[in-house]
Amino acid sequence: MQSDEDTEFRHSVTTGYSVMVPAGTDVRHTDEFHLPPPWSDGQERWHVVGELEPWISPFSGWSPGSVVNVKRRSG
Repeated sequence: MQSDEDTEFRHSVTTGYSVMVPAGTDVRHTDEFHLPPPWSDGQERWHVVGELEPWISPFSGWSPGSVVNVKRRSG
């Protein structure tokens, strides 16, 4: 997902990803991720948006983990 926002004095871009994490991973809305290249430079902080969602195969019902959305804003 990606969106552009204009503020009064600057232009900023919000970028986000869905990150898949192993079953049982404890992720809270206050947590941050450091994504490796090529998704990020490894130093940027990505903030958790929303709650963990189950990652379930629609074909077999297998559930290897969860999905969490993260975002960052630049500009």
